[in-house]
Amino acid sequence: RNTVALMFRIASVLLFLLIWTTQLRSQDCVPPLIPEEHKWKSASAYKKETESIKRALRWLCCSPIQSEIALRSQANAYVLEWLSGTPTVRLNIETKHLTFIEEYPELLFTFIHGAMLFCLEQPKQNELSLVYLNGYEAVIRLAKFDKDVWRSETIKHLRRLKKKKELQAYIEALISE
Repeated sequence: RNTVALMFRIASVLLFLLIWTTQLRSQDCVPPLIPEEHKWKSASAYKKETESIKRALRWLCCSPIQSEIALRSQANAYVLEWLSGTPTVRLNIETKHLTFIEEYPELLFTFIHGAMLFCLEQPKQNELSLVYLNGYEAVIRLAKFDKDVWRSETIKHLRRLKKKKELQAYIEALISE
């Protein structure tokens, strides 16, 4: 009788932990609230919006490209408009270093979102290869939501490099060309 009660308690705790960790994970990809109107006229106005921009970028980096297209379009416009005027973040991306761009030009925004989020979350880290690495990782993450992209040789190659922990070295070689 005691073993049945103990097994029940253990099962209850495990179920609770499973639900709790699933909820924590799902909170990472919460759709952002995009302000109806945004007026950034000063450096402090841009700075005030940084957390909202990060939330939008996190969502853009984890939600499938083909889902919630209207919200995705709004969020993309919001972060790109902010990026174009902010005095604190500069992205210098050359498409010649993006091996997926000819086959999947629609992943350019995903790359920018991942790179931009890294720059905002790691402002003291300005190593170009890390900026590109985070952009590439965002592309790999979102590619899994599209089976054709996921199975393409280009993305398979990037996935293998990531799995072998060779992606950063590959990127460093690309950007040194």
